[in-house]
Amino acid sequence: MLSWNGEQLRLALNGEVLFEEESAEFASAMFSIWLGERPLGDDFRDALLGRN
Repeated sequence: MLSWNGEQLRLALNGEVLFEEESAEFASAMFSIWLGERPLGDDFRDALLGRN
């Protein structure tokens, strides 16, 4: 799971924290890979956002 709580980006797998970062800029860059204007895949982005 990749999450941002407004202060910290956290990457966890099966509840085990693998990575933490407090940079908002880094969090924005990570999420833009999937949700930005030019994501890796439009279909995947749309599925994440619940679009048809």
